[in-house]
Amino acid sequence: ISYVVDINPEKHGMFVAGTGHPVISPDGMAQVPPDLVVCMNPRYRNEIAAMIADRGLEIPVVTV
Repeated sequence: ISYVVDINPEKHGMFVAGTGHPVISPDGMAQVPPDLVVCMNPRYRNEIAAMIADRGLEIPVVTV
């Protein structure tokens, strides 16, 4: 895991407690596109996939 994406602008530039992974904005994915997006809540899977597609990215989204 290279980074965590969060839509909350107050979390951008912060780090995940315990792991230290950086938190970036959804737009930040275009700079370093991931191979895979892991959605932690299946209810948001379609919304996340749409946000990715709106940015012109083709990244598979899986849920846990």
